[in-house]
Amino acid sequence: MITENFTYEELVASATAKRLKIDNTPDEESRKHLEELVKKVLQPLRDAYGKPIRISSGYRCKALNDAVKGVPTS
Repeated sequence: MITENFTYEELVASATAKRLKIDNTPDEESRKHLEELVKKVLQPLRDAYGKPIRISSGYRCKALNDAVKGVPTS
């Protein structure tokens, strides 16, 4: 758990990565950025909204981003 409502697992979950057998594990720097995003933006937003927030794509490694044809800076 990063906070009471968000986990690393939900941020990196990807049906495409699973289907294509892509390891979507973030490196240490990316994990730190995800943690900061959750603690400073997502959890405060969730607290203010008062309802769950669904994360559909919190992180994509380069291989996964290429597979979904995401922009290079995504």
